This record gives sequence, C-alpha cells and structure tokens, in this order.
Amino acid sequence: MEGLNTFFYYASAIGIAGTVCFLVCLYLLKKSIERNREANKKISNYVVENTRLLFEIARLKTSGERQHIKTVYSGANKEVFFCGLEGQARKDRYKQLVKLLHPDNGGDKQLFQKMMEEYEG
Repeated sequence: MEGLNTFFYYASAIGIAGTVCFLVCLYLLKKSIERNREANKKISNYVVENTRLLFEIARLKTSGERQHIKTVYSGANKEVFFCGLEGQARKDRYKQLVKLLHPDNGGDKQLFQKMMEEYEG
C-alpha cells in the first residue's frame, strides 16, 4: 500500500488538473512499455531465427553438402536448373521442377524439355 499512499499524497498536493495530467502520463508510459515489449519479442524472434540459420549454414559447411545455387553466366555454365547440386539435393530439385514445369500442370514444354536434358546429362 505504500505506493498507493504516495500516489494519493502527491495527487492531493498538485490538485485535480495535476492529477489528471499525472494519470495521462502514467497511461502513456504504460502504452510505451507495452510497445517496447512487443518490439523486444520481434527482435528476440529475429535473433532466434538468425541463430538457427547460422547453425544450419555451419552444418552444411561441415557436412560437405552444397545446396546453394552458383551464379550462372550465359554460355559459361551449362547447368541452370541444377547448378551446384548433387545427390539427394539434385533429386529433390528435380521433383520440385517437374511439378512446376510439366506441361500437364500448365508448364512450358520447351523449358521442361531443357530441364530434362540437363537432369539426364
């Protein structure tokens, strides 16, 4: 009750207008604290996600898997769809591309054929 008694002591000392002003300031302070908590939660989520991604990158580097796509230069690199992929990653990419590019699913026939040539070659 000590905090409440202190509040009423100062409220009586500064009068009604001061009390209203004081209460408005308390309300604004409370809202500011709530906004800061929300922002801190978002920042915390970003930190957790970035940490997870850093661990994933470290895992990929140490395991020898190469799932990234290298830069493709026109004419210099024949691989476009599966550039830098090997093993299971290559098969997974193939399955994804078949779903996207197959003419029966509304894909482009020429693009599908080029993808098939690259996969088989």
